[in-house]
Amino acid sequence: MRFADPDVPLIPLLVPVIALGLSPLLLLPLVGFLGFTALGVLIAFAAVMVQMEEQGDHARHVIMHGSLPRAEQAGYRTEMSSLMRTLWAAKIVGVGLVILGIGGFLIQ
Repeated sequence: MRFADPDVPLIPLLVPVIALGLSPLLLLPLVGFLGFTALGVLIAFAAVMVQMEEQGDHARHVIMHGSLPRAEQAGYRTEMSSLMRTLWAAKIVGVGLVILGIGGFLIQ
């Protein structure tokens, strides 16, 4: 199968990027800049809450059942590092939305 244009296979990869880029432009008339601020605060607080809850669950498990075997400790560390990277990204998005909202509200 030959494509006439070499850029045609890139279209499925670009559609999500374009959709994510246009979503703020579609949401701005509905919620305004303060809506972006509120959404950023909610996302950042949710990320912090999940982080604290996960660490509390681990501490509760250690208190109730004793220390974990080495294999389970390694699995837990791997799982937590993956979770912390995801939560770090969520915190960055939350702070970015807060900055966008406050900055846009003040400039407007």
